[in-house]
Amino acid sequence: MKGVTIEDVAREAGVSRQTVSRAINNKGEISPKTKAKVLSAIQKLGYTPNLQARSMVTQRTSTIGLIVGDIANPYFSSVARGLQDIARQHGYSVFISNTDDNADVEHQALKTMAAQRVDGIVLFSHELAAEKLMAFADTYRPIVLVNRNVQHPNIHHMAVDHGEGIRLAFERLWHLGHRNIGMLAPYQPARADISRRLAAFESEMQQRGLATTDNVVAAQPTFDGGYDAMLQLLDARHDLSAVLCYNDRMAIGALQACRELGRSVPNELSIIGFDNIRVSSMVTPALTTAAVDRYEIGRLAVEALVKLINNPDLQLERRIVPMSLVERDSVAAPAAILASNM
Repeated sequence: MKGVTIEDVAREAGVSRQTVSRAINNKGEISPKTKAKVLSAIQKLGYTPNLQARSMVTQRTSTIGLIVGDIANPYFSSVARGLQDIARQHGYSVFISNTDDNADVEHQALKTMAAQRVDGIVLFSHELAAEKLMAFADTYRPIVLVNRNVQHPNIHHMAVDHGEGIRLAFERLWHLGHRNIGMLAPYQPARADISRRLAAFESEMQQRGLATTDNVVAAQPTFDGGYDAMLQLLDARHDLSAVLCYNDRMAIGALQACRELGRSVPNELSIIGFDNIRVSSMVTPALTTAAVDRYEIGRLAVEALVKLINNPDLQLERRIVPMSLVERDSVAAPAAILASNM
């Protein structure tokens, strides 16, 4: 059975083939009334544009790529949702690739996306060497790189203000009276997001003349990693009254460790997470956390990518996504201050 063609749509709408093409591709001068007639005919006839033929003419595929380290991480699932929703509004489909934070897999994902001729890529990259990323960018554009700074004319940069998130959390603890504060963070201090959070924590400690001995423990940024790191930290520092965590998953693991040790949160120990993933509000006690709008990250990334696709010579300013502190039940004044006020 022969499929519906663009000529069939033109006859049904009473317009030329070129007018149908303009309506489908949002190109050229066409009145809203005429466009509505064309879209009505498309719906009535069930016409599906030949994307392969269209891409040969336009040199575009109406697809974009999203590459992330761990799609199972609730952080990235929210980013992906925001990106996909807005991409759809612009007429783009999204291919998603998960790399498990493996440099070789990340490099292959980039090459695969390019081979599939996606029109642009949003990239969360931590492991791939800067030299390899720049070499890829020599032959492909545009790329929106999130939370990493690799200078190349074909790469646009976006970043979350990680330092602001740590400062907000630290200031809250300080004003409550906490002076013995620790931190749980991943192993890789060379990663931009990790280094910024650690640097902000160390800066806050130093500005206030607080000791930094044995108060940072490294572990995987997972529930299990947070659990193990909290046991290690509390074994080394019995005097701690508060702990900042690299992300909410580590913080939730830390809550579990405290339960097993009989350390009451927040009465004996305050805990603050980072990222405000959905489950952070469901645990007991509900987790205070430094929050970023992850859906907004996806939205902003695809909006920037579409601008760069449509304007190849455009140079956008680096976008910084702000943070806030969501206060829940895992933070209180230190036990000594609470006792003195009773």
